Amino acid sequence: MKKLNLQNLSRPEAFQTGTSKLVRKTVLELIHEVKEPILDACCGNGIFLLEYCSSVNYYTDIFGVDLDLDALETAEQLFIDNDLEPPDFMQHDVLEMPFEKEKFNTIFCLNTLVNIHPFDKIEQIISELFCLLKSDGNLYIDFRNKSNPVINARYKKNIKTKTLSTFAHNKSDFDNILKKIGAKSHRFAPIGCKVPFVAKGYLLIIRK
Repeated sequence: MKKLNLQNLSRPEAFQTGTSKLVRKTVLELIHEVKEPILDACCGNGIFLLEYCSSVNYYTDIFGVDLDLDALETAEQLFIDNDLEPPDFMQHDVLEMPFEKEKFNTIFCLNTLVNIHPFDKIEQIISELFCLLKSDGNLYIDFRNKSNPVINARYKKNIKTKTLSTFAHNKSDFDNILKKIGAKSHRFAPIGCKVPFVAKGYLLIIRK
């Protein structure tokens, strides 16, 4: 990946943590180039789309959606700073996006579930994004690994001390929603080490 100009990147303490960067790196290494239209749901400051768009030869039909207007303005600026055409960035709640069903071939929702609670809302998000997928489309969504004792202890401490609201999950937590949406197939790709209790998290890839 070419070196990017990130001088206007907002909130690096949130978007440039070691685990956040590892999630994006894992996805980019797995996908290479994917079929458009593409949606990045809860795109934040657009850093993943910037990394993706800078790595492909051509793109034309990409959307980034987030509720944070300041983050979206930063996303636009980052693309301008890197001489790239910005995707269509839009301010919407992930559960109230203005797209017709089965619009997208590829949907990403990265570094997001770590901040979502209760789990019912995660199921709502997955269900909504799945509805927006075309047949044979793929949804890429990650979560932190509750089986990793270091991550689990740290996140519990964050919640107890009210430092941050961060949440980890087990793969089995997703069984019900995967059955409910009727996914054609799914798989869990480890983030970082492949050892179950060492992996930082998992990338859940759902095919419609």
